[in-house]
Amino acid sequence: MSRMSRAPLLALLLAATAAQADEGVIDWHLYNQPPLSMLDGANRGQGVLNLGLNKLLLPRLPQYGHQMTEVPIKRLLLALKTQPNACAFGLLKNPERESFMLLSSPILPQLPPGVVVRRNEFEALQPYLNRDGALQLKSWLAGGSGRLGVTDGRSYGAAVDELLTPLRGSARVPVVAADAPVRNLLQMVMLGRIEMAVSLPYEARYLQEAEGMDTRSLRFVPLAEQPRQLLGYAACAKGAFGAGVIRRINEVLAQPEVQATLIGYYERWLDEDSRQLARAARAASAP
Repeated sequence: MSRMSRAPLLALLLAATAAQADEGVIDWHLYNQPPLSMLDGANRGQGVLNLGLNKLLLPRLPQYGHQMTEVPIKRLLLALKTQPNACAFGLLKNPERESFMLLSSPILPQLPPGVVVRRNEFEALQPYLNRDGALQLKSWLAGGSGRLGVTDGRSYGAAVDELLTPLRGSARVPVVAADAPVRNLLQMVMLGRIEMAVSLPYEARYLQEAEGMDTRSLRFVPLAEQPRQLLGYAACAKGAFGAGVIRRINEVLAQPEVQATLIGYYERWLDEDSRQLARAARAASAP
């Protein structure tokens, strides 16, 4: 169940910096999305974004006080619309969000959703791969065979949603709506009940480490319809306070070791195939 709580994060650090908070208090809004953000269980605070915020950003912003608010993503977005000192770490941008929030320089390039397939079935996809090794989903849906599982209510990006929405619930694109739908979808792939499932590249690795699910038989395959990578940003409410915070955050992000460490936190959740895809995408996007 979603919950909202206000509690100091890294109590010693926050106590030490409180007296220096001459530029105000940032209310950081956090949401649960393992393994990017982990707010429950034994791994609480160990998500990619949690570590980035706690270890890389907060120690470099001593001029601010910091408080933490845990909320569902919809409440987070509402806070950025209505609360002048609200900020978040690791949001994707879109035109609607940019209308009410200020965004930092990019903080975390990520692989977009692709598909997972059994490794011993990967060769069957060869006729539908482009020269970069990405599955051309439109061609596969038109000429291939097999079933592609999806999660009920989940968006996978505009281009992919456009292809899948008319087929959702059909024999070709079964929908899983039960509890733990990602776990159920990946189990269905491993058991051969479906050939593929749409997934994020770190979900199989997370389930293996956090829940003991053996996902080594699965391989992540990017989709040709997706961008090579998605960029995450720090975000603050529009206004003078938010603009000042974003300027300070950008100064931190300009430090190469900060970006390198954050990418390391992300890659820790990728298997070797996905790790190489992420590195190739970053290299292709480098100026």
